[in-house]
Amino acid sequence: MKKIDWITISIVALFIVVVIGIGYLFYHFLRETKVPEIREKVTPELGPTLPPQIITTPTKPEEIEKPEVKEEKPEVKEEKKEEKKEEKLTQLFLKNPVLDFKIFKDKLYFYDLEDKTLKYYDFNNDLIIPIYKNEKVTQIYWGPNDNIFVFKVYNEGKNYFVVLDYLNDSVYNLPEEIKEISFYKDSFVAHYKNSVNYIGIFDFKGRSLRKLKDVAFEEILIKPFSDNEVLIFELPSANVSSYLWVLNLKDGRMRVISDESTGVFALATSSQILLSTYYEGPNTKVIDRSGKPISYLPEVSILEKCTNYTTFVCASSEVSPDEWYSFEKKSLSNEIFVYNLKERNYKIYKLDESYDIIYPQVYQGWFYFIDKTSWKLYRTKINQ
Repeated sequence: MKKIDWITISIVALFIVVVIGIGYLFYHFLRETKVPEIREKVTPELGPTLPPQIITTPTKPEEIEKPEVKEEKPEVKEEKKEEKKEEKLTQLFLKNPVLDFKIFKDKLYFYDLEDKTLKYYDFNNDLIIPIYKNEKVTQIYWGPNDNIFVFKVYNEGKNYFVVLDYLNDSVYNLPEEIKEISFYKDSFVAHYKNSVNYIGIFDFKGRSLRKLKDVAFEEILIKPFSDNEVLIFELPSANVSSYLWVLNLKDGRMRVISDESTGVFALATSSQILLSTYYEGPNTKVIDRSGKPISYLPEVSILEKCTNYTTFVCASSEVSPDEWYSFEKKSLSNEIFVYNLKERNYKIYKLDESYDIIYPQVYQGWFYFIDKTSWKLYRTKINQ
């Protein structure tokens, strides 16, 4: 019984060893044959799905693009800096809109359209001081100093002048019959029109001092010329012909110094007269007191685009005065010219932008002007 058991156990053990050996050999064979098949399948499947160069050159496009971006950025920054510099050449000087202004010494007087008040800006103290409030002002007449101011007002369907005697802190209304004025020493030269029509001398309260000459004018402008003379011309219009007259304030004699033409306006300083006419376009020149041409200037068709406080400072324009005054057309320009009285020539200065410039003035290396499009007061640095 014991002998049979050992034989059986030996046979079973041998069988188990054989089975294990065969199983191991079979497993080893399968593993060796399957791994190459898997590797062969993975390689062709992944290869075609990957774009060429996406892995092999991931940094090359960036390395090429980065230098380009770096080169472009400084250029953009430089352009922006230049634009900022150009913007700073012309600066908004006052926040509120302005009807008119004039610089006296170290003060800039202006009429604030928002507050309806005459004010001045003190350049030395950087202060704005209100002086006189009147909501009906349509025009300002600046005198030779800042003691007297004259306002044309429109109230209840009537136009008349109001005089501010700033020195004596007084205000006077002039008679409605006074249609136009100009300063003359301690009085006015005025056009008086009612049942009689004449030019005379009046005091600051509007009292007649002396009659100079009977006239038949409807609407005229009077501009100072010399100590005892004024220039007279009819209201500028391309549809109205006018002479340019000189009126002697001592004896009342009036003489013509320019042929009849349309669109006439004139300003004078130091016995030189800026004369502009308009016929199919402006013609602008400087003449002497006899009417002889001294110098020809860039074209200016609008009186408000010139000032004559120390010399002639103008913004060029070509639009018809009638279209401009009626707001039918703007007269945009980026050029201001300054006339040299001694050398009798002019120099043109270009602004960085175009504006509908009125009342240009020079003060300490800056041009000051109002843009009629917005009625804002600007200043721009004078480029030498």
